[in-house]
Amino acid sequence: SPCLRRCLAGICLALLWLGCAHADNPGEPAGWSQWLAKFRQEALADGISPQVFDNAFKNVVPSKRVVRFDRTQPEKRLTFLEYRESRIDPYRIKLGKQKFQKHRNLLEQIAAEYGVDPCIIVALWGMESSYGHFKGSFPVIKSLATLAFDGRRSAFFRKELLKALHIVQEGHVSLAEFKGEWAGASGHP
Repeated sequence: SPCLRRCLAGICLALLWLGCAHADNPGEPAGWSQWLAKFRQEALADGISPQVFDNAFKNVVPSKRVVRFDRTQPEKRLTFLEYRESRIDPYRIKLGKQKFQKHRNLLEQIAAEYGVDPCIIVALWGMESSYGHFKGSFPVIKSLATLAFDGRRSAFFRKELLKALHIVQEGHVSLAEFKGEWAGASGHP
């Protein structure tokens, strides 16, 4: 009957509206709101203030770009020789030698304390940040939250995200300036 059809149509519209009203926000992946609420509890239990957490996660949703970079890392698609040839050039080697000489005393102190060869430290410094010239442009909290939520290595990135929140809370860097690589690495290695 027409009355029954209108009634069923009204119920369907109401259910559709309720489903939309209670679903994750558009643009969010499924489960993000629940994950964030659970992680908030974990962060507060770890000593992060509610204000720091809420400010850090204001308007944060997982980044599809970060996930894409994670899935297509050059280390996964290039041989060692291809990777080395694409990353090492005479200019970087020359600059590395200059940085080594300039910071030799500090590098030797680090080597004595931690057992890491100064050449390895300088090589990593050059590869990861071009000796401090490029430290990344990705918001660190968003990158780490994306990778912690994504699931491939979520336990590792959850820990890193908690550490990053402590860095913010302790005032070492502002949220606006807390930038790094797509996987959350920030500053000098």
